[in-house]
Amino acid sequence: MSAKVTLKDGVFLVSALKGASGKSEIQEGLLKVRDIFRPSPVFEPRVRGFFDLEDVLHPLRADFLPARLKETVDNLESASGTVEGQAAFKYEASMETPEITEADLLVRDGTFKQKQWPFSLVLKEGRLKIGEEGRFQGSGSWGASSFEGEGAFFVKGLSIDPQWMEVVARLDFRPALVFDVSRPAPCAVQRLSSLPEFNNKKCGSVVRQGDGRYR
Repeated sequence: MSAKVTLKDGVFLVSALKGASGKSEIQEGLLKVRDIFRPSPVFEPRVRGFFDLEDVLHPLRADFLPARLKETVDNLESASGTVEGQAAFKYEASMETPEITEADLLVRDGTFKQKQWPFSLVLKEGRLKIGEEGRFQGSGSWGASSFEGEGAFFVKGLSIDPQWMEVVARLDFRPALVFDVSRPAPCAVQRLSSLPEFNNKKCGSVVRQGDGRYR
């Protein structure tokens, strides 16, 4: 690792950060800490590089991290694949979790398994952009079912508020015979109920009725 460190007018700055750890490489990193001598400093890290998801998850399991963030990571049984791109974050003492302020990330060969999921979610390739509005586009599979999709959302901390979603899916319901369908899945029905309309290019539109059901 190499970096330039400065302290001026209450701002602690680590810039020109470069280095490698495990299978990951930081091509350009920056950490700005504003009001460092006050009780509630503001942390603003920014990073660009190529990252192995297993390398990323390991430090996120540390005990000193915010409880909500640690709980979310602990619920993830396993994750593998790579992420390439850049992201910026913000964190201060009044916040429950760090906030992603900007991101442009490309995920390849991602496999994610939460403890309560019967299958792993496989993301063959996905593009995630976060700014004033978040956008996602990707393709993959869950169990024997494959999908391609895109959508828009807003992010606040670790909460995601979907705005719209469009999915093309080839569904295989045979695995439903061998697991408890009451367990949470990556796309829970209760989350979709907050959308005014859910479009499916292959099967038409699923339009929300007045009582909250879909047809």
